[in-house]
Amino acid sequence: MAKGEVARKYQAKRRRDPAYREQMRVYMKAYRKKHRARLDANNSERQKRMSVEIRLQRKGLDPKKYAARVKQHHGRCDICGRDPDGRWKQLNIDHCHKTGKFRGLLCFACNQAIGTFQDDPKLLLKAAMYLMRYRRTIQGEEDMLGVSR
Repeated sequence: MAKGEVARKYQAKRRRDPAYREQMRVYMKAYRKKHRARLDANNSERQKRMSVEIRLQRKGLDPKKYAARVKQHHGRCDICGRDPDGRWKQLNIDHCHKTGKFRGLLCFACNQAIGTFQDDPKLLLKAAMYLMRYRRTIQGEEDMLGVSR
């Protein structure tokens, strides 16, 4: 038997022992009570850092490369140029849903709009044409009525 295997078997046996489990429960409760402030601060910071890292990795981004890219970024939406908006007042990480590749940093509204149009440029162009057609109709009606803006 390998040295590590012996240790694993010993620990497994101890974890099944009710007296040992009770002893560890009491010890850990006292430890958490004594060090509560430090544990809470560490957990909060670690959880925040890990959630960002996990989200970045899911999107195929290296957290260090992403941090460098954000540092070089001008701090405004890559589409509309506005400051960050939305709940967290941060720019969203835009990525291709097919390849997972990072595309840029967008405000909440632009990121949501792209998502609503399913990342389809043709659909976005159709929407733009619709808006332009509607705008011309409104302007034509205003010209006919003699209304000025």
